[in-house]
Amino acid sequence: MRDIDIHVGLKYRVKEDVAPFFKRGAVVVIIEKDGELYRVQDLSKNKYLDGRWWLHYSRLEPLKGIDPEEIKEGLRVHHKECGKGTVGTVNTTSFYVKWDKKPLGRGVRDSFSRGGRFLWDDHRLFSCEELSILNEKDSAVDIFRKLQKECDEALLDALYDYSQRQCKEALEELKRLNALNEESLYWRREGNKIIFSFVKEGKTIETSASCSSDDTFDYITGSQIALARLAQKCGKPAKVYLPKDTKDFQIEFI
Repeated sequence: MRDIDIHVGLKYRVKEDVAPFFKRGAVVVIIEKDGELYRVQDLSKNKYLDGRWWLHYSRLEPLKGIDPEEIKEGLRVHHKECGKGTVGTVNTTSFYVKWDKKPLGRGVRDSFSRGGRFLWDDHRLFSCEELSILNEKDSAVDIFRKLQKECDEALLDALYDYSQRQCKEALEELKRLNALNEESLYWRREGNKIIFSFVKEGKTIETSASCSSDDTFDYITGSQIALARLAQKCGKPAKVYLPKDTKDFQIEFI
């Protein structure tokens, strides 16, 4: 305990044997103060000198709750109404607690007194007496759960990113395969020449048919010849399909 944490009229516990008749664990009430010494009244069955004695403040500890000397930033504490929390800013007279979950109780605050009364109203005492320190096991569980939550969130983010990349790669591969399966046929004229281009699986096959300078250029005739040559070049037999209503069709081999 600190000297400033001890107040006349409040109860404390003796934390070590003072005399054969004044034992550790005795509950006392402060009667008066003289420097660093406090005159106390033993509230137990001790009747020697009417149970009154002078004690140095260092021999006293809180009757319940946390010793103000143990309060420090980062300390994990528990409150019966607020649940678990972490001590934040600490000064000589008070400190603040950041609760894991926002308390729902009315009148519950985040600021606490390091010792003595810290009255925010006429009914509640917000001090170290209302808090207890979480043991190492509780703290370890809290830390584990926090890490587990962070790991779960990181894993979900990683899986989401991975799935997005996989979907993107799959779509690109599908587009590539579709492009490979596509067949395209193009034609163009260059002077007296008709050129046909057949594209499949990224490969292009070209054939052409040229009109003699002595003949009249004819699109249909040149196209027929170029297409027949293209069919042969692609490894397909050249077939000619004629509609039933075709009349006066002349076939010549060149």
